Parts: sequence; structure tokens; C-alpha cells
Amino acid sequence: MAGNARRAPPEHCDALSNERQSEPMDAHTLECLDFARVRELLADHASCALGRALAMRIEPVGRIELIRRWHAQVRELQRLAEDRGLPPFGGIRDVRETVERCAPPLQVTAEDLAAVRETLTGAAAVSRYLRDLPDDFSELRRLSERIGDFTTLAERIRGVIDERGQVRDDASPKLARVRSEIAQARRSIRESVERLLHRPDVRRLLQFPNYTYVNDRIVLPLRTECRGRLPGIIHSGSGSGATLFVEPSEAVELNNRIADLRSQETEEITRLLWALAHEVYVNAKPIVATLDALAVLDLDVAKVRFAQAFDARCPEMCEEAVLSVRAARHPLLVDLHRRRAREGETPEPVVPIDFRIGDDFDLLIITGPNTGGKTIALKTIGLLILMAQSGLPVPVDEGARFGVFKRVLIDIGDEQSMQQSLSTFSAHLTRQLDMLQKAGPRN
Repeated sequence: MAGNARRAPPEHCDALSNERQSEPMDAHTLECLDFARVRELLADHASCALGRALAMRIEPVGRIELIRRWHAQVRELQRLAEDRGLPPFGGIRDVRETVERCAPPLQVTAEDLAAVRETLTGAAAVSRYLRDLPDDFSELRRLSERIGDFTTLAERIRGVIDERGQVRDDASPKLARVRSEIAQARRSIRESVERLLHRPDVRRLLQFPNYTYVNDRIVLPLRTECRGRLPGIIHSGSGSGATLFVEPSEAVELNNRIADLRSQETEEITRLLWALAHEVYVNAKPIVATLDALAVLDLDVAKVRFAQAFDARCPEMCEEAVLSVRAARHPLLVDLHRRRAREGETPEPVVPIDFRIGDDFDLLIITGPNTGGKTIALKTIGLLILMAQSGLPVPVDEGARFGVFKRVLIDIGDEQSMQQSLSTFSAHLTRQLDMLQKAGPRN
């Protein structure tokens, strides 16, 4: 393990995201140190799907300036939370796919656009939270500048789509008129059919004395043996064959009128949704940029909550190849201890460790009896390095110093025995040879 040499940043590097910005860390190391489980723990502390998705993609990087910026974001948010609490993420969803589907032809529903509206409204609340930050909140100020103002668009969607995700009656004068006419036609047809139901000669023909609907047309349940005795149009029959659903002649004209009005209603709704979808599509790029910024902020929220849950802190990141920590705790062991305690068990306490390497020496050998904690000590240090270089707070006491490492190389296995297969032994030798070949002042 060693600090990473200074390198020019990759082109188009986005220093505000946790996406990969340098050569990836050794995949075998990530697997052996259970880094995926740390991602899951972090994701559990996010407020919305945007942050959870980003938390599941974090990886260690080797650029010290980028790591310092990630840590600075967390520290700034911790300070801001003391005064304002954590930012609100109510209503915010990952609607990037919906925004993409707003391109022609129309592929979104009223419910989809309602989700966009709620997300844009939530973004406005986050923007208000980040308003008027002092100069010493430079990272959060930079992030806030990427959150766009879509208040007008959100209000336009609200004027068309209600809180249930349905198109409002008053979304347009034409829709209001059409729906009013539909309601009047429905009242007229019900009155007509109810008059039929009050006639004894009709009631005795029915399977039950009430009307129902087939394909949005009002019908009466005629007993099959009474076929032809009620003037009208047969639409279908029951599964048992005992009932025919007949549209009475008195209802045909009004049903046709309702069908025509429904067609007009659908046409107007399509026009309204298309107009909204087009406006979202025109604003797609800044909306997606806003969602990306919200994802980064929610990731920072997850880190702050993680720090609270595990008594973790952002360490000092050093140019030198050095590592110095006190009271380091393995976060997965802490989590396991808590879960077992909640289940009523009395688990063994997590023993913190102190560790130092670098400065005046660059080699550390740990010896001791089996089950003495050698492996967990090394895994703890390795995992904390990965976490720190991923921008996460680490569960250590104040004063920790971390160098930035290009690679963390690891080979973990039980002592060789006669029962262990030759192939497993050879795999360890192959891994150790690879480690020796990659080892150096910065690995």
C-alpha cells in the first residue's frame, strides 16, 4: 500500500460526482474487503433513489484533490446541518428515464408527468435550503449552482395534472366542456335506464335488477332464456352463459354520444400531455443536470448519516505514503454487532485498533496465534483506505492521517494444510506473484 503519484486529471472530469475518475482499484481487493457491503450500508442512509443509486456505484480513486473535495462537501454539510438540519428530499424521484421519454412521439402518462412535477418541486425546496450560503461553504455553493429553477414548469404541470396523477377537469376550457357534457349524458342515460328498471315487465326479464357497464356502455343483465324480449344490442354474455348483457334501445343514442365525447376527451388530454412533455423535453438537459446534482447532494447526506451512525469522520488526506489511525473500527463488524444486539444476543464487543505505517518505516509485519485478530486488523485497515479514497467518513478517532494509494493489494487465505488442494495453493502463489510485480513506492 502506498500513496498515489500526482497525475493530470482526466479530460471532462466531474469533480462533484463519485463516478470513476482514475484507474480502477483492484477488483479482487474490493471483493475480499467486502466493499460492496459498505456501498449497501451507505445506500441505506440515502434519502431517495438518486442517492441510493450513486452510493451503489462509488469506487476508490487515486486523485487526492478529488478526494479532498468529496470530504470537504461532507464537512460543509455537517456544519450546515447543525444550523438548518439536513436538506429535504421529499417528493424527489429519479425521473431521468421519464425525461428522456418526453421526446416525440408521446410516450409518457399523466402519472409520469406528475412525478416530474413533484421532483422539480422537491428540487426547488433543496435549492431554497442551499440559498445564501456563506463563502466558506464553497463546495456546496458550487453544487447549488447546478440545481436549476423549474418553478414555472412545475406550476404548468400542476395546472393540468392533479395530486393523484389525473388530468384536471379545468386543465383547458375544451376539456372542461367535454367532461361536463359527458357527465350530463351519463345522468340522462342513467335516468332512462332506471325508468326501464322500474317497469315490472322489464324487471322480470333480468338476472338482477340493476344496470352495469360493458366497454363503457350501460347495459342490462338479461336472462339468456329471455333473449329477444328486450329490444337492444347484445354486447356479451356471462361466463356461465346464464346472462346476456343487452344495451337497451333507449340507451344506444346516448351511449354513442358518450363514446364520441370520450374520443374528444382523449384527443384533448393527448394534446395537453404532449404540450407538457414537449416543455420537459426542451428542458431535458438542465433537468438531468439538476438530478445529477441532487444525486451528489443526497450521497453527501448519506455520508453524513453514515458518519453519525458509525462515529466516523473524514480524515486528513496526505501527499505522503503514510497511514496513522487510532481506534479504527471495522464498520461491517459494528453493523453486525448492532444487528445481533437488536435480536437479543450478547455479541462480543468490536475491539478498536491503532495502526501506523509510513514516515520512518514502510514495512509492518503482524504476527500472533490463530484467531488472534491478525486478519481482521489488516482487513479493517484495507477497507478504511478504500472508504477514505471513495470520499466516505471512516470510523476512527480524530487525528487520522491517510495517504492516497494507487492500489491496495491483498491475498487472504487460511494457513496451508495437507487438505488444501494444489489448485488453491497455486492460486495464492499466482496472486502473490502479481502483488510482488505491482508492488512499489506507491503501491
